[in-house]
Amino acid sequence: AVVSTQSTGEMDGKLDDLTQQIIGRGKLVQEKEEHAKRLREERDKAREKEKKISAELATLKESVNSNRLVRELREELLDEREKFRKLQLESTLFKNAAKEQLEKEKSVNAELRHVSSFSRGRNRSNNNDN
Repeated sequence: AVVSTQSTGEMDGKLDDLTQQIIGRGKLVQEKEEHAKRLREERDKAREKEKKISAELATLKESVNSNRLVRELREELLDEREKFRKLQLESTLFKNAAKEQLEKEKSVNAELRHVSSFSRGRNRSNNNDN
């Protein structure tokens, strides 16, 4: 009878030992699951942060491209203003030259009228002489 009690005692000890091992392993599994869960959460946060950074980068690229476009348009506008200024200057010079030419033509026409009227007057006096 003593042997079977010892055996039962040993069995109880082994059972307790196995129970503790199972509990320990259960805690270990739970810790690992919690750690895996934290890693997944951190991964998800990192992905969200990456998305935000990508969006910000895209916005910055768009802004840089817009700034480049604005700079190019400003340069083009300055070039066009310079062309317009030159055209205005050429137009003014042309108008002045045209006015001078017109004045010369008026002067020549006036002289021709004077000569013509003088010439007619001579012709009349010559006709009267005949």
